[in-house]
This record gives sequence, C-alpha cells and structure tokens, in this order.
Amino acid sequence: MIKIRTCIACRNKKQKSELLRIVSQNGNAVLDETQKINSRGIYICNDSKCIAKLLKAKDITKCVKIKVKQESIQELLRNLGE
Repeated sequence: MIKIRTCIACRNKKQKSELLRIVSQNGNAVLDETQKINSRGIYICNDSKCIAKLLKAKDITKCVKIKVKQESIQELLRNLGE
C-alpha cells in the first residue's frame, strides 16, 4: 500500500518516501529521517522552492500546525535549503 502525503508548501500530493518529515520534539523542529518518530509531523518537498515559500510566511508556526518554536523551524528550514 502506497502512503500519500501532501506538501505543506505547494500542496502537491506525493509518496511519503519522496517528502521530508518535520516533527516537534520538546518544542523544537526536528527532521525525522526515519519517518517513524512518534509525534505529529508535517511533510515538505525536498525542494528549494517549497522551503523558500514556507520561510517567507510571517508566522511559520501557524502554517505548520505543530507546536514548535518559530526560531527552531526557521533554522531547520534554512539548513535544509542550503
């Protein structure tokens, strides 16, 4: 069974394995490389356009719907974009 998820930035639907998963751990945004961390998460394309789009949002925490510190998610996205 193929698991389909939606990118939070571009809203395109892709296979779970094609997307990056970001979760909240102790209020900090963490990249879930195994995609198995037991926490609410969001999915984003591994694409500079999607990462840049999310970084342009004034309050990313409202977009991502997980409880993380604004600075934490911004830093993680900047690192992904490099």
